[in-house]
Amino acid sequence: MKYYVGITVGPIFNTILEASTPAALWFSSTLFSDISRRICLETEAISETLYSPAFDARDADKLTGGVGKYHDRIIFLSKDLDKEELEEKLKNIIAKIKKDTIQLFGDMFDKNEYQRFLEEYLQIHYVILQQDGTIKDNIILHISPYLDAVECMQTFPSTNENNPFTGIMARNSEKEGANENIKNSILFKNIGTEANQFTKINFEESKKKISIRSIEDIALGIVGEEKAVVTKKYQNYYAVVSADADGMGNFLSSLDNLDQVTEFSEKCLEYSKLASRKVGDFKGMTIYAGGDDLLFLAPVKYGEKTVFELCKEINDCFAELLRDETSFSEKPLPTISFGVSIQYRKFPLYEALERARTLLSEAKNFDLKKNATAIVLEKHSGQSLSLITGNEAFDTFKSMISIYEKYMGEDKNVSELIKGISSSIEKNYRLISVLDDQVRNGSISKDAASWENLFDNEGQKSSGQYISEINALYYSELVLGNARIKELLTDSSAMTNRDAVVRNGRTNESLNTLTALLRLSKFLTEKPGEGE
Repeated sequence: MKYYVGITVGPIFNTILEASTPAALWFSSTLFSDISRRICLETEAISETLYSPAFDARDADKLTGGVGKYHDRIIFLSKDLDKEELEEKLKNIIAKIKKDTIQLFGDMFDKNEYQRFLEEYLQIHYVILQQDGTIKDNIILHISPYLDAVECMQTFPSTNENNPFTGIMARNSEKEGANENIKNSILFKNIGTEANQFTKINFEESKKKISIRSIEDIALGIVGEEKAVVTKKYQNYYAVVSADADGMGNFLSSLDNLDQVTEFSEKCLEYSKLASRKVGDFKGMTIYAGGDDLLFLAPVKYGEKTVFELCKEINDCFAELLRDETSFSEKPLPTISFGVSIQYRKFPLYEALERARTLLSEAKNFDLKKNATAIVLEKHSGQSLSLITGNEAFDTFKSMISIYEKYMGEDKNVSELIKGISSSIEKNYRLISVLDDQVRNGSISKDAASWENLFDNEGQKSSGQYISEINALYYSELVLGNARIKELLTDSSAMTNRDAVVRNGRTNESLNTLTALLRLSKFLTEKPGEGE
């Protein structure tokens, strides 16, 4: 008799939430991906068909490239075995995986002491379903509720003593020994030190020194010996990006056979590699890229590209990969949504990670289309701004930022004037809201709703063209165009008193969105210390 087998691995998110450094975040995430990799290898002897994840043959000995690309669920069809024999083999595999995992920590711990903790801490459970013809739908959809249920059956170590994660997860980011423990681990040594996103190589006194990139390195886009100088405010900030596919249930339900399930798994593996490469080219750090899930750290801006444009590229990459598969041409293709948390470099990484995950949920609930990106920028001063945009509307989003940047030239007077325009628009909030209502009900045309007379003082004439371009884009896209860009209303506890006062009682959604976009544009052009 053959059986469908589903295996779930954890607790991933609970573990990575303890990370205080990029190195610790990478280690904890990659460790679980490596567990999934080893389960795929160990089950080859009892597996006839591996449905998910697609397996990269180059990973037979270790994870190539250093990026975790195997998600937390393994689903396969067994060979012809008795159920008792299959269960016995699965129990032996899980016991071996748990026992071998302590080896990845290297020699930093007494393995006998820490082995017992890991055996209770690691959550590796399985489900077996008989292949008897009663399972008519997609096996991944069919087995997922059972895996959801067994994930709730967690065991817990009675004490945190002998927890091997403690030495690498310490929330004191200045603790020198934390990264050294990771560098000495077998997991880190297995990825190599060349051509990856985690390390930087410095040459001191003719000796090569390997170090793991810090939050500051990522914010500045440093990957080697270069010494970046902070010339813009955004270089003191970093982004945590969490991404996940939308509409997976509908898509998987539409697949005609298990061959298409396998094809989709292969496309996800290809997507993981391409997305990770794009993050690396942007000088970010991919923490995890498995299946349709993606987690990475990145500078807010590198070169002329912002992290928002990077998200758009990743989304387009996923869409193109699926469109290229002819067997999916008539299917309701899934899209990718993103949660982007932008924080000051001293802001706790584990809090930024949790915020990015919450923002991803906001993006996936934007509207029925989903396919969106939710963004929160919290400044060092405590002021914050929040936006949510459909991924197809990024051109509008980018245009608004580009208009602002275009007029921030060498003329200091003009630059200061344009920075002040945002405040002036806020001061004229009620008047502009009246104009907006008239444009919406057709009383006046969008061309007649000009703001030029609001900014026609002698000292403001030099910013006339800027006002005109912002004015035109605002009415064509935000007021009449229904572009999917909105101010995201966050919990008031995340706002300063000033933010709350400014926001209180303002119901013009389009204008609220514009002022948030202008504040973001201003942030991207400011020098360190400005506007705090």
